[in-house]
Amino acid sequence: MANDRQVKPTSWALALLVCAVACASPATKTSDTPIAGEEPRPSFAPGGPDAEEFGASMGYPKGNPATFRSTRSLVGSFSHLDEIFRGRLIHKAPRPSRLVRIAEPRITWTFRGAELTLNYLSRNPTTGLLIARGDTIFVERYQYGRTDRHRFTSWSMAKTVTAMLIGIAIDEGRIRSVDDLAAVCVPALAGTEYGRTSLRHLLQMSSGVRFNEDFSPGFVTDDVIQIILDTFMGVGPGGIGAVTSFNDRERPAGTKFSYSSVETLVLGFVLAHAIGRPVAEYLQEKIWQPMGAEADAT
Repeated sequence: MANDRQVKPTSWALALLVCAVACASPATKTSDTPIAGEEPRPSFAPGGPDAEEFGASMGYPKGNPATFRSTRSLVGSFSHLDEIFRGRLIHKAPRPSRLVRIAEPRITWTFRGAELTLNYLSRNPTTGLLIARGDTIFVERYQYGRTDRHRFTSWSMAKTVTAMLIGIAIDEGRIRSVDDLAAVCVPALAGTEYGRTSLRHLLQMSSGVRFNEDFSPGFVTDDVIQIILDTFMGVGPGGIGAVTSFNDRERPAGTKFSYSSVETLVLGFVLAHAIGRPVAEYLQEKIWQPMGAEADAT
């Protein structure tokens, strides 16, 4: 997803922080109390910690490509990001999987000698929390006016989905081996450091290619800003050009983990080249519909 030409480090880091802890308040309205014989319903709350900072009195406004990262727009933007930036539609399953919701159990844990409960959520700027096992939902809570009908941006969860699709493509023989170099699959990467990196090391984020990804509060690196502008902001070259500008290997591949979103972008090129069609279509066919997703995705 995206931002404006003038990337503001503080708001971008906060945007990712809010998304990363996308959980919700334990507050339950009277209307959410289940009736005997009915399946319990999710818990919804109109507010949350510092709700006014996130635009509560304005109905949590949705931003635009230039403002979606502003604090007041975060809640609205991150639950409508597919309306702000273009994406490919991933169609829902013809027949959704059935999930059963049970009465919320009391969940506690001990940390540093103190017993804690899910009231953690009321102290953090989060939007939704769902705890499930198998086909059973144990906890489902939302705050800041969000509900179970909103679609939240996944951010880096897409990295895991990409890795899953790479594995499927290998199983289907579309990619020969996890130890193939990226340039074997994407000739346009020939002669570059990423092209000389194996899929294994890209999946492990251990390419050794220099890319500084740091979202410390109030700070974001120039590398991150560049990849944002070059891709979904549509300011830079896009495509292969968005990754080939990072071409300085600072250590041998496979020797050190270093979190890098660019490595997943390279894997996306590998996957698209191997399957000969958009990655979104492959995801729809191999994962989204087979698992019985009840809603479209992008």
